[in-house]
Amino acid sequence: MPAHAKIALDKGRIGVTFKATPPQVVKLVDNSPMHGKMVVPGSFVEGLSFADGTRMTGLSTPALLSILQGTADQEGRFLYLKADPKDLSPPGGTVVLPSGSLGVVFKGTPPLVYKIRDESPLLGRMAEGVVMDTLELADGTSFAGLKTTELLEILKITKGQEGRKIKLVGSAADVSEARRKLVVPSGKLGITFKYSPPIVTRVNDDSPVRGLVKEGMVAEVLILADGTELGGLDTPDLMLGLREHANTEGRILVLRDPAAELTGNRTVKLGPGKLYVTFKGNNPPFVVDVNGESPLYGQVKEGCYVDKLKLEDGTEYTGLDRVELIKALADNKESEGRVLYLKDRKTKPTPAGRMVPLPAGKIGVSFKGDAPRVTGIKPTSPIMGKVRLGLHVEKLIFTNGEELGAPSFDELMDGFMDSADEEGRIICFSEKPNTGTRNITLPSGKIGVTFRGSPPFITLVKNDSPLWSRVSQGFTVEKMTLPNGTEYEGLHTGELLQLLADHAGEEGRVLHLRETRNRVLPKAGSSRRLMVQPPPKKVEPIVEEEEGEMGEQPSPVKPMAAPPAEEEEGLQVTELVLPDGTKRSGMSQRDLSAALKEYSSEEGNVLLSYNAAKGVMEVVKTD
Repeated sequence: MPAHAKIALDKGRIGVTFKATPPQVVKLVDNSPMHGKMVVPGSFVEGLSFADGTRMTGLSTPALLSILQGTADQEGRFLYLKADPKDLSPPGGTVVLPSGSLGVVFKGTPPLVYKIRDESPLLGRMAEGVVMDTLELADGTSFAGLKTTELLEILKITKGQEGRKIKLVGSAADVSEARRKLVVPSGKLGITFKYSPPIVTRVNDDSPVRGLVKEGMVAEVLILADGTELGGLDTPDLMLGLREHANTEGRILVLRDPAAELTGNRTVKLGPGKLYVTFKGNNPPFVVDVNGESPLYGQVKEGCYVDKLKLEDGTEYTGLDRVELIKALADNKESEGRVLYLKDRKTKPTPAGRMVPLPAGKIGVSFKGDAPRVTGIKPTSPIMGKVRLGLHVEKLIFTNGEELGAPSFDELMDGFMDSADEEGRIICFSEKPNTGTRNITLPSGKIGVTFRGSPPFITLVKNDSPLWSRVSQGFTVEKMTLPNGTEYEGLHTGELLQLLADHAGEEGRVLHLRETRNRVLPKAGSSRRLMVQPPPKKVEPIVEEEEGEMGEQPSPVKPMAAPPAEEEEGLQVTELVLPDGTKRSGMSQRDLSAALKEYSSEEGNVLLSYNAAKGVMEVVKTD
């Protein structure tokens, strides 16, 4: 057979057997009128066409048989065949619509032919499962990218017209861009345009094109009756062109519907002033209406939700409810730099939280708990309105880029005090306590931190360590990054210490730390860095080859019956007995340091000594 053929079909049955999808000719019955018409077994059906201009492609075998049976009494039918199935057109076609009710059920966006009723005049002319691409009216006006509600409205308005055509495609991915080619009648249109490019902001009730045009559509091109095309117009130019040719028939206005082209995931910069956008719902709030007067018309899609709001000063909000969102927008309505982050409702929202830049000095917020949460906000707080009660501190970011992640209460307080004079610190909050990671930028030289094990974990942070308020016991080293970008992972303590020693003179080394899962967070006010407790009664001879201080080579630990307290890292001071007999317990590191300083003098030094008989640490003055 030839590569393709167009076969005229007689009235009645055609006597051809088809199978599979796409339909393939299996055989011709003996009395088939198709004998001698190049209908060859093994050829494939491209489509059907009818005398009124209707044409369909991509039919299944059941759909093909149904249409052939339903149109058996019609003349002017044609069957299109191709030899190679690779050359077949995708499903679709053009169907000429009769006037009156169609008896077709459409669903979704873009409109899907969901069902063809038994009484439909299109039964046998249209297949279920195809998608509406374009609707064209008898005068040439065309609509693409319609929603089902819009399609039904226009079909209702033009119900009495003959010659309407509907173009169908196989899937939503094949649908044309959302545009309308509107044949404009003579006289006034009754449409108000604003902005540049011109946006429809109002359609009068008596407009001759009411129902065919909607607010928010953008006028792209005006085509005059003589074929002249005017594109890239601003509103004054468009209005001038319409007025000068108001009495001319055959003008065409090409309109685009930006709202139909939007995806839910968008980042929208907000100017100062009101938005004229309506939100509903909580956690998260959804966009339910965008007024035609809104500067965001065509930028925001109805049905998407607000995932994040960012203010001009860098403050970020996630997990806002509707009231919080509206208040934050209203409080900052004169700002030039607000940004809305929108998501499609099919995607998951970002967990609730806040990212708030801090001024220097006190911030007027109270915290409690081992995983600090906000328990009080003073009316005079510089971040009043940007944080709410119950949020947990996720991390504190310093001006040099260092992050204090998953801080304990004491670490957070130390971080605040050590950076109180810094402008531009950032505090991040979340709904749930964070046990996560922190990245620490190291200064040059020794850093006064002791590690043990593989992977290395922190067992001691010395009082004079430059990282005193940045790290604490129990964090594990996941990775080390050198200033030149070289990264090391899977280190053991010996390798880590060697790297630290080899690059001790470099600025910009970074330790990537993760909080150990079984770490017990200390209570507020307790010691966090110097931990000493009675040694075990019996110490087995061991050599700790992977233990040492940052920047120093590890040395073996000799076995001893009662090792000095300062060699027992990872232990806790439970009680301190002073020379006057006073006992103190539950002290913070600062309390302990102050007590030791108080009992030191020019004549002697202070040592901590373990009294095995009493089971406590004692302060001993030495000359």
